[in-house]
Amino acid sequence: MLIGYARCSTDKQDLEANRQILLDLGVPAERIYLDRAYSGTTPARPATRPSCPRRRG
Repeated sequence: MLIGYARCSTDKQDLEANRQILLDLGVPAERIYLDRAYSGTTPARPATRPSCPRRRG
């Protein structure tokens, strides 16, 4: 059984193109899981929030 997972971590990546590649590889559409987690483009990541103490090393 084939299972596919496609994730876009920036707004410049095309989730539909990733999905199509998985389909072309023979992964059934009902076994493809998509994740739109644009973490690479979010300026308010935990390390940049004022409430998060900065690590000093």
